[in-house]
Amino acid sequence: MRKLCSFLIVFFICKCSCFSQVGEDEQYEHFDYTWQLAPTVPIIPGQFAQTDAVIIKDYETIEIKFGKGMQTAKPNTFNLIHKIIYINTDAGIELFNTVSVPLDKKSKLVSIVARTISPEGKVTMLNLSNIKEVDNHDGTMEKIFALEGLQKKGTLEYIVKSYEKYEKSYTFYMQHRVPILFKEIEVIAPEYIHYNSKNYNGDVRTFKTTREGIEKKTVYKNFHYYKTLDVPGLPFEDYCNYKAHLTRLEIQFAFNYRYYRNDVRDRGSNQSAIHRFMTYNDLAESLYRQFYEVNEKDQAIIDKAISETVDRLELKQLTLNEQIVKIENYIKSNISVSDELEYEAFSPETILKNKIAGFDNLIHLYLAFFKKMNITCQLNLSCNKKDKAFDQKFDSYTYTEVPLLYFPQVNGYLDPLNLILRYPLCSSNYVNNGVYGINLTTSKTHPFSDYYYLDDIIDPDSIQHIEKMNAVLNFSPEMDSIYMHISRVEPDYFAEDMRETLAFAPSAEKEDGVRDLLIESMKDASVDKLVITNGELAQAEKPLLIEADLSGSALIEKSGNDILLKIGEVIGTQKNLYQENTRTNPIDLDFKHKLIRKIELNIPAGYKISGLEPLNKSTSFTHQEKDACGFRSSYKLEGNKLIIDIEEYYLQTSLPVKVYADFRNVINAAADFNKIAVVLSK
Repeated sequence: MRKLCSFLIVFFICKCSCFSQVGEDEQYEHFDYTWQLAPTVPIIPGQFAQTDAVIIKDYETIEIKFGKGMQTAKPNTFNLIHKIIYINTDAGIELFNTVSVPLDKKSKLVSIVARTISPEGKVTMLNLSNIKEVDNHDGTMEKIFALEGLQKKGTLEYIVKSYEKYEKSYTFYMQHRVPILFKEIEVIAPEYIHYNSKNYNGDVRTFKTTREGIEKKTVYKNFHYYKTLDVPGLPFEDYCNYKAHLTRLEIQFAFNYRYYRNDVRDRGSNQSAIHRFMTYNDLAESLYRQFYEVNEKDQAIIDKAISETVDRLELKQLTLNEQIVKIENYIKSNISVSDELEYEAFSPETILKNKIAGFDNLIHLYLAFFKKMNITCQLNLSCNKKDKAFDQKFDSYTYTEVPLLYFPQVNGYLDPLNLILRYPLCSSNYVNNGVYGINLTTSKTHPFSDYYYLDDIIDPDSIQHIEKMNAVLNFSPEMDSIYMHISRVEPDYFAEDMRETLAFAPSAEKEDGVRDLLIESMKDASVDKLVITNGELAQAEKPLLIEADLSGSALIEKSGNDILLKIGEVIGTQKNLYQENTRTNPIDLDFKHKLIRKIELNIPAGYKISGLEPLNKSTSFTHQEKDACGFRSSYKLEGNKLIIDIEEYYLQTSLPVKVYADFRNVINAAADFNKIAVVLSK
């Protein structure tokens, strides 16, 4: 997801830096860094000999330079990545055969070199023509390449050098699916620049040294080192926010001693008298001035620009919720977003005329509309819980990369950069994670520490997230196929992928997502009739309704005179946790939800049905004296009709490892139900 606060870089430069842009031709400590000219195949410690691969070395350095001058300073950042990976198995080859290097679209790539070394020592170099570029359409891109000659008991090695835009905070993952023997992060900055850091889910050795740089004797630099040794691999597991549980390091710019005094080496150890930069107070001040502090003249211009749209949408006649919905639908339907415009001045007249805005100005436009309608709207910032849990005790801007809009009067969210979801929901990636919010009720005479709050994004109990399915089955006269009428109710998060396909796929493929879901209930089904209701993005606050007629024979098997009907498959393919591996990670679910299904089978005249007892299932558990998860199914016979009711629910989204056996029983109950077949015989 694109970061919101690009303007904070400018704030940092103007307030903290006293230096102009450094030319790229100036020396960096590791610009000439290279690999071993005569590589050898490493010896792997015995405890890692059976793993798919071992990362021998994972080294990354970031060097930050500033020039001379006051307001025109533009920090340059030189990045270097060097990795050496030993391959043990075919699975290891599959894991590392393709390398992806993430870059900002404004990065300047200096070089990529890569090679494989066979067990016999044969070196195969990367063919640069094999490097492909992928645009992620969010301000980032990837350089992707596949390597020839990668073998078991051989190694892969690559070095990437690039100039990157300056970041005030960094996140590094110090663990992988396979073991890492040596990982080091080195951050090099002028000696007056200092960083705070914090590690999670494991130990990271941290130390700093100050010494002369390579340019000249009078230039001193701080070298910040962060190391881990012999880190075991963390296995990937289903139902887990995997990246959030890896050993992780957060680094945040904290002090600029040059801002206060020239002789930084004589400052002593007393940091309490030095102002800490890039705190949440600073962020509150920047956000407030950027988005909320508008003088009367500019406010009049903004109001005039959007008044015509407000009148055309007839917003004044609507309720609060209706106003929010209509503003959101208007902006998401009419205004495109471009990362090429991220530093444009805010001009609602230009945006509404040209129908395009940068990311920051899109937020500004939303806030202008809500201010015009006297709707209290608080800018919130959060991060993806699948990457990390928001730590409210450590000021780091990596926790504040995703913009959300919060309406305290109705306890609802608007996700401005998500075209699919609609108010009152934000993406499930942020639900049950921390949030940084701007408090608009504070008097301007208060310090900026009162302008923000730290809280959690809670999924309201009023939103149930219930997926429903009803299926009615009839046999063909020849008893060799099934006619199924199926109806589905797909609310909010359940419908996201299908709505995206309906909205943006080519005409011939728009219904593919819906059809794929339907065919889960009968693998060879022909979709004879399909009706989709509430399929437009402007209707996304309503459930997606699907009605279809299917026909096929995949549910039927014949055994002599008996007919086996695989009725459990009607609920679709289910994940299972049959493997009894020791669970390592806690259990994470995207959002609390229920799945309610009803299956009706009209039994043909002259047939009786058996094998029904397995349809009665019940398994559930509680955690902290509250319902957690469960699966229940039951059946009844009414005349010639078999009716099956199924309820599956997940009411807690974070569960400890100690309840994994209970959770696995619930998941496997659904998978077991999928395998049930009933018998029809005369």
